[in-house]
Amino acid sequence: MAIKSKKRVNTQTHYEVTAQFADGSTRTIQYPEMPTLLVGQQVKLINGELVAY
Repeated sequence: MAIKSKKRVNTQTHYEVTAQFADGSTRTIQYPEMPTLLVGQQVKLINGELVAY
């Protein structure tokens, strides 16, 4: 998992988190605030949101 730096979209700041799953697929999720996830932390995707486990 990688947390990218802030980006500007329509003048609103958001954070992009890219997660790589066990099957090799990746998914990037945008958050309006800094997520509490850590780089390298194991996560699962639940209802379109990354959740640590």
